[in-house]
Amino acid sequence: MKLFDSHCHFDFADFDRDRDLIWRDCRQLGVEQLLIPGVSPRLWSRVQRIADRLPGALWAVGVHPWWAAQWSGGGGDKLAAMAEPFLSQGGCVAIGECGLDAAIGIPLPRQQALFEYHMQLAFERLLPIIVHVRDTHPLTLQLRYRWHYYLSQSGKNPPRRRRPTAECSVTGDGCAGYAVVRISGTAQFTATTASGGTGFGRAAGCPGG
Repeated sequence: MKLFDSHCHFDFADFDRDRDLIWRDCRQLGVEQLLIPGVSPRLWSRVQRIADRLPGALWAVGVHPWWAAQWSGGGGDKLAAMAEPFLSQGGCVAIGECGLDAAIGIPLPRQQALFEYHMQLAFERLLPIIVHVRDTHPLTLQLRYRWHYYLSQSGKNPPRRRRPTAECSVTGDGCAGYAVVRISGTAQFTATTASGGTGFGRAAGCPGG
């Protein structure tokens, strides 16, 4: 069986000592590819460098809610301009990680504005979006449907049949090590990450990703 780890923060410094060894073992066990989400613009170049030298590694650009305090402000145009040099690279295949987290100190309105900038960029570029959701599922779905309706009415084509959308859902007090991937609007499957979510687990003390 060939496996794809759809969500692993393999760029975090916790893996610096044995990253190559871990990835070699993963590939020997059938994990042929992985996706490294971006969490902060300051780290996007690092994500790119690591992914470029690991066979089968892909990556994304985004601002995770836990890093939202580092966002200096500005709208969707600023995010798009910052992301453009990375999105033009062949290995950058998605937007995120981004989303909403009700368990942190950053006000939800600030998180929501930043999340919507990501959604706009993903829909306009027809790219998958990696979504972090913690105790905010109703609002997240509301925003998703709002953007889908807006883009449909504006004549733009949301990525319903063009590309899959990957969503990493986090609930409760812990962090879930799974991703839900919706393909073509109907087929879907749940894939537990090969690393068990240890990308976040090691770095942030969570039991999963």
